[in-house]
Amino acid sequence: MYNVVANVEEYKYFVPWCKKSRMTKGPNGDIRAELEIGFPPFTERYTSKLTFVPNHQVRVSFEFKSLLHSQLACVFFDEVVKQMVSAFESQAATLYRNKRVASLRSRAALSNHL
Repeated sequence: MYNVVANVEEYKYFVPWCKKSRMTKGPNGDIRAELEIGFPPFTERYTSKLTFVPNHQVRVSFEFKSLLHSQLACVFFDEVVKQMVSAFESQAATLYRNKRVASLRSRAALSNHL
C-alpha cells in the first residue's frame, strides 16, 4: 500500500476528483505534490508537502485555498474519505493482483520448461 500512496504521479488516474498530479522538489529540497482537484463545477489547485518514512508511511499536508472547497470537503468529509480510501485499496488490489498473476504465470512457464 505504501507504494500506491507514495506514487503521487498516478493519483490523476484513480483518485476521485483528482484531475492532475505531479511531484516536485521544493526550494529546501522537500518533496511536494502539485494537485488539481475538481468538485464540479469548481476546480482547486494546490501544493502539498509530502513526508516519507520509506516503506512505512506517507504524510500529505494540505490546505484548501478556497473557502468553498474547504466547506464542501467538511460537509461531505465522511463520504469523501470513504471514496478516497476505496480508490487506494482498489488501485493496490489491481496492481498487486496483476503482479501476482504475472508471477504465477512466470513460475508456471518455468516449471513447464524443467
